[in-house]
Amino acid sequence: MPPNWAKVFAGAMMRQRRHFRPASLGSLLYSLAYLRAGPEPNQLQQLLEDLRIQFDDATGDDLANVAMALVQFGFTPDDRYMDDFLIALKQKLPTCTATGLSNLMSALPAMGSGYRLNEVAADATARYDALMAAQQTSGPAAVEAADAQQNEVVAAAVEEQQQEQEQ
Repeated sequence: MPPNWAKVFAGAMMRQRRHFRPASLGSLLYSLAYLRAGPEPNQLQQLLEDLRIQFDDATGDDLANVAMALVQFGFTPDDRYMDDFLIALKQKLPTCTATGLSNLMSALPAMGSGYRLNEVAADATARYDALMAAQQTSGPAAVEAADAQQNEVVAAAVEEQQQEQEQ
């Protein structure tokens, strides 16, 4: 790959940013963070603003991927954005899989502190602990079943939103 591939990619991504759904944006940012090839801070802020508009369409795992990416990028959104992000995240925690909860347990403490952040982090930890306790008593199949059940909840919510938009 050319040495400036990340800049070229970020430019192309910014031109298409309005077309990203929350799942795509969360996965893309998480992948870029893993590659240590993030967009410029002003571009990242624009992407986060685009995501804010779509918080209702995001799942807990989508927001967990964004949170992990922000930590990897070393980017801290402004307080108002963080507050909106945490409110949306708290509402979406029931849709998180074990992987999403694990990502949140790693990311949230690194994002700062504050009552709301600590509350969401504690809730994510409690949900993760409950999933792991189920795995210990019932085995890995219980965690897979719980993840599958949460995926069904997410699919039902997405279908309901689509039906509402059609009306």
